[in-house]
Amino acid sequence: RKTITTLEAGGRKVILRMAGPGEAVATAPAAAATPVKPAPAETRVAVAETRLEEVANHFVEGFDYGNASIPSATRIPSDWARAWAANQNGATGMSAGARVLLVLFAATAFAVILWKMTRGLIAKRLVPRDDTLFERFVASSIGLLHDFAALVALWLAGRTLVRWLLPQLDFAQHIATAELYGLGMLWSFAMAGRFLLSPGNPARRILPLPRAERHFGLIMIYA
Repeated sequence: RKTITTLEAGGRKVILRMAGPGEAVATAPAAAATPVKPAPAETRVAVAETRLEEVANHFVEGFDYGNASIPSATRIPSDWARAWAANQNGATGMSAGARVLLVLFAATAFAVILWKMTRGLIAKRLVPRDDTLFERFVASSIGLLHDFAALVALWLAGRTLVRWLLPQLDFAQHIATAELYGLGMLWSFAMAGRFLLSPGNPARRILPLPRAERHFGLIMIYA
């Protein structure tokens, strides 16, 4: 429909014909080449209004779908309990919940300890040689790479622990993996904030905002 409407915007009538099996498609004789007139303003406005109506219809459909889904939220506790009861991990020994918490705590602790242990190796490079933007950018970039290495360590440790403590593909494993993604996103926000705002170290701050620490805190609250 949109294709035909667009073609007819030039003032021509468009007819769509479907040929049957084995039927030759009849073609109209080629007309003499005539200059194509631009679509009148009224037609362009009508096409624009049609597109706006389509966007509005998509929005209304999504809104109705969301409203229809609200009552199903009351089933979340029972659905969660039923899925959690079907866990294969934790059937013997440590419970599934304890395994998930251990994965998250151990992976985070490993990344933080590694980050602190290697911090001294790059301490001198984190101090800009002068107050130029280039030197501040270099120092912040080194800090960003250091934070990224810790993020990689967090993910590798987490995935290794998941394979070890939660080997079965069940709800507990999905929860642990999703929480690892959440920790990774939180760490990524912190990396971006530390790179641009450098809280506690204005000497290498790329964005010299007057209240950089406050803005960094807002970023972490959002994360």
